[in-house]
Amino acid sequence: MAADDIKTGERLHGLDALRGAALLLGLVLHGAMAFFPTPIWVVADDQRSVWASGLFFAIHLFRMATFFLIAGLFAHMMLARRGLVRFGINRLARIAGPLAVFWGPSLAAIVAVLIWNAGLQGMTAADAPPPPTYDWTNLPLTHLWFLWVLLIFYVGLVVVRAPFAALDRQGGWGRGWWIARRRCWFSRAAPSSWARPWPWPCGCIRTGSPSSACRRPTRA
Repeated sequence: MAADDIKTGERLHGLDALRGAALLLGLVLHGAMAFFPTPIWVVADDQRSVWASGLFFAIHLFRMATFFLIAGLFAHMMLARRGLVRFGINRLARIAGPLAVFWGPSLAAIVAVLIWNAGLQGMTAADAPPPPTYDWTNLPLTHLWFLWVLLIFYVGLVVVRAPFAALDRQGGWGRGWWIARRRCWFSRAAPSSWARPWPWPCGCIRTGSPSSACRRPTRA
């Protein structure tokens, strides 16, 4: 993505559609868990299918990774537009806030469903396994675990980005690298340059090679 695309603030509808599709696949994924050959979900259907477990794992391979990649792209765009302080405030309100507000009700709902299901199965408190012990390393985040992981990623992003942002206050390194690469990729000799390894940090040097479509090397 070019730096100009980040600055315009235009809504990326294609990514919104991709995120919506991944969200809808979550319904299929969790619904398939009820039909596993070996019950692992609170609700287990009488009909079992190995295809249901195959469908679950096929979706699970890419769905959450897609969410995290899209979140990372939007975080990059927000940092470029709003700066570090406003980015942190926004993430606290949009990610940490929902985690803090809905963690309790979510955990209570799951415990209530477990008790309800145990009653249907005729189980009593004596049949229940011993309760686990929790500390700060294994909090029962339930279905909101991804919000906690996102917060960790955002903190890592800020820490890793800090030295580069201090050295490149004008943001020229990233823009220069992208412009240089784009000129190489879309030159008339681009097919041969696509197959070539990337030996130059800036992507282009003044030679007779196909990458000479880039007029001058950049600071990147």
